[in-house]
Amino acid sequence: MDEVKILGNYRPIRSDEWSLVTLLALAQYNNEHQFPKLNENMGVEGKKLAIAHDIGVPVKELSLIGKPATWGFYLFDLRHALSWFWLFPLFIGINGVWFLLNMVWQKQPGVNFCFSLYLAFSYHSVGWSFWPAWQIGLGCLSTALFLYILKHHGRRGALLASLALGVFLASTALTIYYPRLIPILTFLLLLVLAVCLEEKLFKRMYEKKWYLLLAAVITIGILSSWYINNSDAISAMLSSTYPGQRRNYGGSFNLFRGFSGWLDPILIFNSHGFLNPSEASTYYSFILAIIPLLLFSKVRKDSMIYILMAYMLFAYCYLYVGIPELLGKLTFWNRTVPRRAVIGVELCQVCIFAWLYSKKDEIVTNKYILGYSLLIPLLIAFVLLRFMPPQMAGSLLSLKPEMVGKLAFCFAALWLAYYIFMNKIKYFPYILLLITLPVTFFWNPLCIAPSFFTVELPQEVKTSDAEKYSGRILAAVKSTSMTANILAASGAPVLNSTSYYTCR
Repeated sequence: MDEVKILGNYRPIRSDEWSLVTLLALAQYNNEHQFPKLNENMGVEGKKLAIAHDIGVPVKELSLIGKPATWGFYLFDLRHALSWFWLFPLFIGINGVWFLLNMVWQKQPGVNFCFSLYLAFSYHSVGWSFWPAWQIGLGCLSTALFLYILKHHGRRGALLASLALGVFLASTALTIYYPRLIPILTFLLLLVLAVCLEEKLFKRMYEKKWYLLLAAVITIGILSSWYINNSDAISAMLSSTYPGQRRNYGGSFNLFRGFSGWLDPILIFNSHGFLNPSEASTYYSFILAIIPLLLFSKVRKDSMIYILMAYMLFAYCYLYVGIPELLGKLTFWNRTVPRRAVIGVELCQVCIFAWLYSKKDEIVTNKYILGYSLLIPLLIAFVLLRFMPPQMAGSLLSLKPEMVGKLAFCFAALWLAYYIFMNKIKYFPYILLLITLPVTFFWNPLCIAPSFFTVELPQEVKTSDAEKYSGRILAAVKSTSMTANILAASGAPVLNSTSYYTCR
């Protein structure tokens, strides 16, 4: 390929992206029959790739309407298609969250944009190639469109919003990745409940029933078409041990894991050999600042903050204690895992930040809050150092000059953010960006995407070491670093590519 790096350094990212999704998208693009429903180059019977999770891959069927990250492959050449494929999730992540925050807290668009930027470029998001931003953005965009329909009276705007709502609801569902989707949707449903209670919007649902029905028909139509076309592949995936039969009832978080997000500026660079960035990265926890600020600052409470805190309580119970099996089944939280469910906590935190900022003139600090804001960061630092896993401590606490500097940044960010949050909250959104963006903004290098992708097959694949099946299927051989998915991406037929379900 002819990719050109302009700025930054290549870094190890989640292998689901670089060794799976992008290569499967290229396999569809380079197929003799572009974007087939059944890619016959994979396995003996072929594979249906419309069940690829998160941003998906291009497949010519009706469900492509609900997979906007793949639209570039139908509209542009490969270079621009890949740029769209990689960056559209970030675009949706930023603007979807911003749209929702502006629908709920309308008088602070600049601050809301800071919070949306923070979520899109958070450590958890960049460690996953912006896929968390994609799912959050789609869910927030759908929620914002729903609220827009209820709040606004113009017919043309409501009609356009209902059409978009139908598409983006389907898009949210078609990300398929339940471990993140369940916490996000649970939170957004509670947020809608809070807004409807605060602004008395329930009566308007009947008034707007035809617009909401139109959106529901579009969503159901797209999802039904997807299910009908891919029911056999869906059944195969659901019957698999992973991911189909995985169940988790939480309780695996500990104190270190709960606050390890403050060390993400170090951990995410994967210099320790036992954590990849997506598993190391979590979020900046402010729960120890939020509770006393609500209790002691005498800020006026409403149903919104009670519902937001109820979600936080449930999520923290899932993370640290675990939830009963019956509750897990009823809420579908048994389909997530703690290290993915933190995305819901992070989204909820941002909404609490926005709520508190909207009440900033009511927040009156005192000497107890000041002392608390200085003490708690010290306690968190103690927890991080005391309960750090031994293999991590050997690397981080080596007292090398560069490591001392990085640790100093982490603990300075911890103290500054807590202090500003509890004493000068009007500056907090900017401090949050200041301690996040310098590390994460340039995480992915700036490149010119390739205009072609081809594979020069190694000689051993062409000759005696190659294993042929019916003269058609080519298996990757052990003596080369060439993986089956890279071969598939070039349009070659392979026997053993990695995909989302097992087939013959």
